[in-house]
Amino acid sequence: MMSVSDWISIICAGVALIVTVIIAVLQIRQSNRMERFEKRQDKRDEQRHQESVKAQAVSFISKYYKDRGLIPLCAIATMYNDLFYYNREMYREFCCCTKEVQNRILEYCDLDLRVSEYNIYEKCLVAIESVLNKRFPDDKSVFYDGGKYFTRSLEYYADKPIPHQEFYMPKNKPQIVTIPKANYIAVRGKGNPNEEGGEYKTAIGVLYAVAYTLKMSYKTDYKIEGFFEYVVPPLEGFWWQDNVESIDYTDKSAFNWISVIRLPDFITKKDFDWAVQTASKKKKIDCYVAEFLSIDEGLCVQIMHIGAFDDEPETVALMDKYLEENGYVNDFTDERLHHEIYLSDPRKVAPEKCKTVIRHPIKKV
Repeated sequence: MMSVSDWISIICAGVALIVTVIIAVLQIRQSNRMERFEKRQDKRDEQRHQESVKAQAVSFISKYYKDRGLIPLCAIATMYNDLFYYNREMYREFCCCTKEVQNRILEYCDLDLRVSEYNIYEKCLVAIESVLNKRFPDDKSVFYDGGKYFTRSLEYYADKPIPHQEFYMPKNKPQIVTIPKANYIAVRGKGNPNEEGGEYKTAIGVLYAVAYTLKMSYKTDYKIEGFFEYVVPPLEGFWWQDNVESIDYTDKSAFNWISVIRLPDFITKKDFDWAVQTASKKKKIDCYVAEFLSIDEGLCVQIMHIGAFDDEPETVALMDKYLEENGYVNDFTDERLHHEIYLSDPRKVAPEKCKTVIRHPIKKV
């Protein structure tokens, strides 16, 4: 027969077992709650992380939207050397982004590229070359021999300033600049530039015929000393009207103009004469109306005008106000003229989005 002490031991053991089971159940339930909490927390953290990645990617694209065509080059830059101090801020900022943000940027731009891919450099070259081949089917690829010369250019020019950038990409507010002497292909004329088949349209054809003959000279037997492959600069124009201090934009038939395309410094008068003769024979047009023109603009005020050409007076008024506030005046003469640089193709860009650099000669009061 069991004694009282035995019963007490059994009861204590039972109670201990029950307590142990209860504690175990509570621990399991607590563990499950903690696991669910951690999963929810991880999910929230991942959601916040993805939102942060998206925000950074969208911010980058918004900041450099006008230069979004250079985003493949950003990918090249970061794969080539993400620690290099590239001259273009866009490249440097892209290199500072995490790989995840970089890839999200590429994804949002519908680019079939990922920075983590080992062959992204080659894929970028192929993508850029494809675009260039479509636009310039007759040009030699700039990435021949596996793009080795492109790589050398990255090494040599990456830390060098973009030449004349401040002269061709001003802000949309007036700024004072001193323009150095430069050589141009030039054609002079008079009349409405919008006239179909008119003198101005013919002059543009001559300018580009000579410009591209010089650009593609390396494919011919004619060799230009110091030549390197380059991009033909944008079309420019000097404008004036007889016996008028300012331009009357409503009377386009009264325009006098000199249409020009800037020449690289290594192009000489001899090279120019060869190009005129060659273009005349090849294109079957009279390119002898073109002249080799040297222009030293000197002190000027310039601004980026965004909009239709007929809206330029509003932008010119901003320039005049800026001059008055800073102790300058316009200095128009027979040699110093209203100057425009056309950065947009009006055949492809809506008038309200066209970009035109407006430049006026000035002097200190």
